[in-house]
Amino acid sequence: MSAPKTFIDRLKPDLTPRLMLTSGAFIVFGGLNAYLLTGEDILTFEQESGQTVREEDPLLRLRYTAGERRKNFEAYGLDESLADQAMQAVEKLEKGNVGKILVARFGEAGDPQAVADALCGDGANMRPRYAALEFFVQEDGGKRSVVDLRRTTSLDRQEWAIDGPIAGVYREVELAEDYKSDATVMGVSALLLSQEQLVFDRVSPWGRGLLAEWSWEEVVERYPEVQTQVVDYFAVMHLATEKAQEDGGICD
Repeated sequence: MSAPKTFIDRLKPDLTPRLMLTSGAFIVFGGLNAYLLTGEDILTFEQESGQTVREEDPLLRLRYTAGERRKNFEAYGLDESLADQAMQAVEKLEKGNVGKILVARFGEAGDPQAVADALCGDGANMRPRYAALEFFVQEDGGKRSVVDLRRTTSLDRQEWAIDGPIAGVYREVELAEDYKSDATVMGVSALLLSQEQLVFDRVSPWGRGLLAEWSWEEVVERYPEVQTQVVDYFAVMHLATEKAQEDGGICD
């Protein structure tokens, strides 16, 4: 007569299929994880204030050189006409020796390291296309405008930027899961127009959802002056970043 089954013996028929299923799951998920890690661009997500955000900037790999200007302007969301105007604006700055003025201003900045962090892409929170706003956009009487580099004697972080509206807009529009291809021109235009609160509240024309529209066309319709503002800003920002990142520049 065989010995009576122990408690463990009676569990064995159930444990074996479960063990096989668990092992199979580990193999499948392990293989999937390995496949994902081999991708060229890895985007991870995190929850922040109830919103899913990207940890990697979609335009992280932009290069700031004269040859990349038009491609970058288009990546910001400028249409053909505005990209043409931005190209002409940069060329006008170059003819006015603003490139040389910029190099001089880098050395005369009140906080040279802060300028370098902004234009070299070393800052922890933003990329140059946003970080440069802190130094190249001034506020007077509640209205913001691009600094005239031929009339200013130094580069200093502007007071309006100190409380962090730029980083907030950057994260809201550039790192959101529902990223839009014209995010940069929309985000920068909101800051140039002092309308960042509409971005934070997701109100039209910076809305995202069923009841609030995201629309560059509506931004232009409400604020016609914004087209000149974004052209002026992107021209100055791009040239400044080129000079900072060139061989021998402050980023070298």
